[in-house]
Amino acid sequence: MTRDDAPHKGVQAGRGRLSQKPRGDCRENCAEKGDIRQGWPSAEPDVRDMAWFVINLRGRLRRVAGPLGLAFAAGFSLGACKEAAPAGPGLAPSASAKAPAVCVKGRSVDPPRSELQRALADYDQRQYEAAAQQLGRLRDSYPESATVRIWRAEVALIRPDGEYMERANLAERYYAEAQKLVELGCAPPEPAAYALALGIALVRLRKKDPEGALGVLEKALETWQNSAELHYNLARVTCALGKLEACAEHFSKTLALAKAHVRPIFIRNHNSLDDWIRRSKTQSEFPALRADPRYEEMVQRAQGRRGR
Repeated sequence: MTRDDAPHKGVQAGRGRLSQKPRGDCRENCAEKGDIRQGWPSAEPDVRDMAWFVINLRGRLRRVAGPLGLAFAAGFSLGACKEAAPAGPGLAPSASAKAPAVCVKGRSVDPPRSELQRALADYDQRQYEAAAQQLGRLRDSYPESATVRIWRAEVALIRPDGEYMERANLAERYYAEAQKLVELGCAPPEPAAYALALGIALVRLRKKDPEGALGVLEKALETWQNSAELHYNLARVTCALGKLEACAEHFSKTLALAKAHVRPIFIRNHNSLDDWIRRSKTQSEFPALRADPRYEEMVQRAQGRRGR
């Protein structure tokens, strides 16, 4: 995969709005509605993706029962990750973090919401160093918080300073910590569990490991079958693996879900149909899909330009 393997011009990979205040579905071009992703014009496309995701998820972190998080333990695991050199100030994980214990209540032991949101507010303002430092302190203070480690991974992946692959390596390390906690019984809230699966998949895509991303996304799809974003990224992965039939099937499902405005319940808004189509026109994994006659047929049918 290259740096063009994610949305262009502020089009995001289905990360839906989760703010406290209802905002109607983005059924047209979100960029025309003042999409804040326009604030990242120079960032890698998958970085803009994840940035929008974190901002949207932070408003409504609902706790869920332990079995949801545990369901992912058997489906994907990052395994042992090598120590990554910090890509910039404050990026490296602190050596002072305590060893985690099993979460007796079956869920991530997270800091008070106000503390976590202060860190994510800095993220919203693109104060990445401040966000990284705050999340690092929370990581040290809450050794059983998978949620904190997931958001710390997002900041590592998103922040613009540092080398592209080094940031992926560092994010991978934090995701591994979060996944280990999930395996110990520290299930994060559902939005964070969703973010963990997608984050791991994006890291593997960035590291040119579509086979590894495939297993993660397929496992996530067992829980969130109505996620256009998961289907779209599965289309990316299967096309990258040369599985054109599966690629076309997942792309078709992406369009169907977007057209029906269906998404996981915790995602308030979602990408419009036009967003997904626009993105697919330049998706780096889709040359074979675009060359297939079914591609234009699917697009035209979704847009209502062909008979059903």
